[in-house]
Amino acid sequence: MKNPIKRIIILGCLVLTIKGISQEHHHDHLEKVAQKTSHPVSDVSFVIAENEIIFFEEEGFDKKPENRTLIQPILGLRIFDNKLTFATRATFEFLSAPHEAHNNHHSEADTQIERIDGFADLGLMSLFSTKHGHEGFIWGLGYSATFPTASKPELGTGKYQLGPAASLFYLGEAYGTGIKSINIGAFIAHEWSYAGDKHREETSLSSIQYVLMYRLTHTMQIGMEPKVTIDWKEDPGNRLNLPIGLGIGDVFNMGKIPIQWRVEGQYFLESSQLEKEKFAVVFTLEPILSSLLN
Repeated sequence: MKNPIKRIIILGCLVLTIKGISQEHHHDHLEKVAQKTSHPVSDVSFVIAENEIIFFEEEGFDKKPENRTLIQPILGLRIFDNKLTFATRATFEFLSAPHEAHNNHHSEADTQIERIDGFADLGLMSLFSTKHGHEGFIWGLGYSATFPTASKPELGTGKYQLGPAASLFYLGEAYGTGIKSINIGAFIAHEWSYAGDKHREETSLSSIQYVLMYRLTHTMQIGMEPKVTIDWKEDPGNRLNLPIGLGIGDVFNMGKIPIQWRVEGQYFLESSQLEKEKFAVVFTLEPILSSLLN
């Protein structure tokens, strides 16, 4: 064999070149994942799997945190000759929540904190948009609905609810360059009850999930995306649920499937719950199911 060392060097250079091209393509692909999943009305289909642990400050509840496990499949597609984007997301939620149980013992009220497990009401939000790009101002209009599917009365409203929904976002076009690295916006919805259990109270509920993210790299983001709720049927001092947060997320590949992950801590400036929500920890995984190269 002539010049074996020379051949090894040439082969090594070739391998490194191919690896570099592959990694560049890999980074470009994951960057596209991060861009499309940040889009409020994207044509991408993926699943959000989220687990939230909520801690309370009210005595008795402070030792029994609530656990919410949420599965949210999101279907995005283009319709009417690609002139319109339609995105719909269903919300399946399993709750494990502390609850006051009142028992009579020797004619005296005896209150205990018990845990209730089961499924919550089913949520559905659908948005339409004519904006296909992944930078700049992007809006969406549609509706939000809730169906009384809770497995136990304490875990749902017992009402069918429906109302308008909208999204307005500014998505940055670069990373690490000041204002152009920021993704900011909100999903806004309001629902009224229109049918359901006549013995349950009517509902009027607003929700605002606001997003403020800074792109650290092609794929990594830092910021917050908590959900504010306002229950207009409650007393004025007990309507608002207002968390703020700070978290970090990135994208990685598991085989051929890109997965976006996030972890975020949230602190409640105001709590609408009698148990007084104090802070929460949210873990999120988002497997991307559809092609991101469209």
